Amino acid sequence: TVTERVKVADASVQWKRGRAYLGQAREVRPVRGFVFDANGRPVDQQPGNAAQWVTSNNQSLDDDVMCLVEIPERYETITKRVLVSAASVREVEVPAEYTTVTRQVIDTQASVREVDVPATYQTVSSQVIDVDALRKSGYVFNDSGDIVSTPTGERVLRAADVLGNRSAANRNTGGVGAGTEAYVREVKVPAQYATVKRQVIDQPAGVREIEVPAATKMVSRRVVKTPASTAELVIPATYKTVERQELVSPASSREIAIPAAYKTVTRQVVDTPPSAREIPVPAVLRTVARRVVDVPASIRNETVPAVYKTVSRQVVDVPASTRMIDVPAQYETLSQQVRVSDATAEWRSILCETNATEAKIMEIQRALASAGFDPGPIDGVIRAKTMRAVNAYQSSKGLPVDSYLNLSTVKALGVKPS
Repeated sequence: TVTERVKVADASVQWKRGRAYLGQAREVRPVRGFVFDANGRPVDQQPGNAAQWVTSNNQSLDDDVMCLVEIPERYETITKRVLVSAASVREVEVPAEYTTVTRQVIDTQASVREVDVPATYQTVSSQVIDVDALRKSGYVFNDSGDIVSTPTGERVLRAADVLGNRSAANRNTGGVGAGTEAYVREVKVPAQYATVKRQVIDQPAGVREIEVPAATKMVSRRVVKTPASTAELVIPATYKTVERQELVSPASSREIAIPAAYKTVTRQVVDTPPSAREIPVPAVLRTVARRVVDVPASIRNETVPAVYKTVSRQVVDVPASTRMIDVPAQYETLSQQVRVSDATAEWRSILCETNATEAKIMEIQRALASAGFDPGPIDGVIRAKTMRAVNAYQSSKGLPVDSYLNLSTVKALGVKPS
């Protein structure tokens, strides 16, 4: 922001009324007969009367005079914004962002198995057209057996004809047939209207480039810590106690000599001659308990499943990229004075010399001090500090800013002009 002083009006001369301007007047004329022409130059209403055009010698003048005073050039302070540094684009390195992603990995390969799916049945009910009932109700049929109108005279068409997909078999057969053909009736539907609001383009769509930073997320996934393998386990033989009879001595036969049996008779004779016979002797068994092999020892292959653990690592979800960031232009406010209006000549009532007494000036100085504007010493003398206070008061109240005391300023201060 820059503040500078700009000339808004050049120095000029202006006719002002009142004896208060006698000290700074270049030329003094009586008010009587004083007018301006179309070009703004003073014109005497009595041409040739040179005695009325006098210099500011303050002699032989009426109390109400016109003074040609010099108006200094005017400046205004203007604040404006100037470009300090031009807008530019800088490249900002956007680091890659990571995120944790959890995903599933194959533990067991997918496979296909055939499963017998039994057939399912459902009960379907269908409606057929009762032709006889329709005829009794007053429906009109044509020679082909098709319904052509309702009892109220409304036209009836086949649904297939309306949809345009009537099969060749139905067309060839004609008529209602088994009563499975669907019909529609023609109903006059009045047009319906709806208020539709639509959007029209106020500003055409445009495309602007927005740099989207890379977004990353943490991905958790299961990785193989130990690959699946096959280990051979020696399965020891299992035993069970089986009780069975074991042959201790095999069955055999032995010869036993049976002595002859005698009886005492008067005389002894051979009753039964001696002979030999075999007597089976049963085997004698005993129970012996021992361990025998029920299932012989063997080796079997057992699949040891792979052991997994969850490993969290960062993977790139969106790769790192470079985006362009528009750096807006920076401005400074510069204050400068520019001309807002050209110099003009206007009639203003001022505090005349007769009323500008010492007591009146002191009253004006007190009013300025009460309003917060320092007029300097309150002594009834108009000095430069007093006029600076007057001009500051005029600016704050929106009054005409002059180098003299106009009546509008005096009245605004609450001071009576006379």
